[in-house]
Amino acid sequence: MRMAAPENRVPVSFARIDRLRDSMRGKESLIDELIDLFAADLPKRLSAIAKAIEHDDPSALALQAHALRGGAANFGADRLDELCSILEEIGRRGPHAEASAILSQLRAESARVRDALGALRSQPAQAPPAV
Repeated sequence: MRMAAPENRVPVSFARIDRLRDSMRGKESLIDELIDLFAADLPKRLSAIAKAIEHDDPSALALQAHALRGGAANFGADRLDELCSILEEIGRRGPHAEASAILSQLRAESARVRDALGALRSQPAQAPPAV
């Protein structure tokens, strides 16, 4: 199984968000709506994943992890995508002790992504200058 990468990488892809903005010129509020929808859905997905782990429901775990993974990919949230992929894999092969540890990482990374996206609402997503 792949191990999750360290938390020192940027939680979302500025380039991906810039491409979204470029594809919706004049409709920047749509990006904000996508961010809001993702942020509103996030607690529900995390709760459903936690319940699937708690109830040893591998099908629900795979389904919910896959759904969250799709949202993460839209914003280039690579680490969140990777953690979802691991949980999806665990769900496909059945309950596993690693799922709870991955869930803890997923919750932490979800908060990082949510905060990063919130800061990017109605702003260009230019990466900060290198120091």
